[in-house]
Amino acid sequence: MRVNIPDASARRSPTGWSRSALRNFSRRNGTTGPTMTTTDDEAAREALAAAITQSGLSLRQFAVRKLMRDERTVRRWMKAKNPVPHVVRDWLTLYLKRGRP
Repeated sequence: MRVNIPDASARRSPTGWSRSALRNFSRRNGTTGPTMTTTDDEAAREALAAAITQSGLSLRQFAVRKLMRDERTVRRWMKAKNPVPHVVRDWLTLYLKRGRP
């Protein structure tokens, strides 16, 4: 299977793929991305709140600068409307251990 890997100038998500590359991959292969479980989602929301507090940034600034996500998406995670993706959970763990990456 051939996969287009985005160039270095593309805006990156925490997964390392640009949003357009992920969208195109999903369209070509008929998938919606990796499946996510909701186990430990409460702990992920607590870690997200702790990371935002530790950073000293507003939720909007943290979403855009650190997570490269839309503010509304992060608010949905915080309100438990959507599960926090595994890649973001892993990044939050590293962020909280190391401080500011």
